[in-house]
Amino acid sequence: MKRNLLFTIILFVSSILYAQEPEVVFTRFELKPYSMLVNSDGWNLRSNFKVKSNKAIKYMEVFYLAINSVGDAVEDKIKRVKKFSANYTGPFNPGVSKKMVVEFAVWHVLKNTAYPHKLDIEFMDGSKKEIVINKDNLQAYFPCLEYINVNDLKNVIANSDTPKIEIKTINNHFPENEYGEAEFSEIIDCSLTKGELFQNAKRWAVSTFYDYKEVLQFEEPELGRLIVKGIYKPETLGNVINKESEEFRFTITFDFKDNKYRYRINGFESDITAVENDVLIQKKITPKERVEHLFKILEENNPTSSAKANTQVEFYNMEYDFIVKLIEKMKREIETNDDF
Repeated sequence: MKRNLLFTIILFVSSILYAQEPEVVFTRFELKPYSMLVNSDGWNLRSNFKVKSNKAIKYMEVFYLAINSVGDAVEDKIKRVKKFSANYTGPFNPGVSKKMVVEFAVWHVLKNTAYPHKLDIEFMDGSKKEIVINKDNLQAYFPCLEYINVNDLKNVIANSDTPKIEIKTINNHFPENEYGEAEFSEIIDCSLTKGELFQNAKRWAVSTFYDYKEVLQFEEPELGRLIVKGIYKPETLGNVINKESEEFRFTITFDFKDNKYRYRINGFESDITAVENDVLIQKKITPKERVEHLFKILEENNPTSSAKANTQVEFYNMEYDFIVKLIEKMKREIETNDDF
């Protein structure tokens, strides 16, 4: 009788221990800078885990907070939220170990602790399990972490986060010619001769872009034609994603007659240099292609979309504004009579 009772107790204890066995164990769950080359505030979530369950896992989602040194949940500086999640897509078979990275998981000026508060698991057989991570089971599921008494934890989890991402807008679009190409053009009446207009335009081009050989692509006074190669270098834009710089190139074609001239500015193209995910990116892009690229970025709808999109909008606006101011100054100087 005693022997049977002892055997029953052992089975009972074993069943409890088996029931408490974690389905998955995370040996790493840490925020690391996304790049060592770019000075940004983007942090990737790096995690290592091993499946302890005897059932294959289809999906996992870890809900976590970014906790600072005094136990407060901090707000993401881009998405303006305090709650984050990492999604893992299997299948993850029993006993398998994996290393996973969630890029640009949190944006913050300081490194914080990625601290989980819930784990959702869906198994390949269709069953699901929700595990609330607390002081009692943290070490079982996340032995890599120390318990943190998070301030106001219940309220932070309960409150709904609504992202407050501000997407900048394009102020003005580059006008297009009949072929759908970006082009500024105008015919202007004035009181100067063809020769005077030609010399004024040539003088303006050299004083504006400096390099005589590089700037003046074609000049023929008798025909009244002057072709100028322009260049503009917008300020380098640094954001939490990368630092991007570019050279904006274009062509200005002048046709002069007595008391009249026409300018056409087209051939817009930007030489872009950027670093993204530690990869150097160099490419050429037109204003029209930039707008198309902008919409593709927004369609991705990931944590980096807003910052990437805003960078493209800023460059587009700076280039448009530069051309408008360039035209104003150009017209003023070309139409000025220097005959004292």
